[in-house]
Amino acid sequence: MLVEHQIQLHSLQCWRLGMIISELITNSYRHAFGDNGGTICVELKRRGNIAECRVTDDGSSSDIVRSGHGLSIVRQLAGALGGNIDLQFGQDGAVAVLSFPMPMQTLDGQAATCSSSR
Repeated sequence: MLVEHQIQLHSLQCWRLGMIISELITNSYRHAFGDNGGTICVELKRRGNIAECRVTDDGSSSDIVRSGHGLSIVRQLAGALGGNIDLQFGQDGAVAVLSFPMPMQTLDGQAATCSSSR
């Protein structure tokens, strides 16, 4: 499920955001769900001059959550955005909240639109 709120970002921000979301969805698929499947929700919205991306799932993992290469890459990409990511894992699912500053203006005066419909 995608909850969409249209926001304007630099193209590099969109690229990094896409890589982060892809890795978080992949982690949910690999680690949170058994044969019964589950739900992954991605929400991107603006909070003042901060962009917030929330990726949640309703899965549960019996494995102890370890910070592997994927989460290390996610943290590095979040840092490259000038932001941070909060990761929480539990029996009722996982929540990842990425927050990073919105651009004041782009180098060419244009910003890319990152959004999709629900």
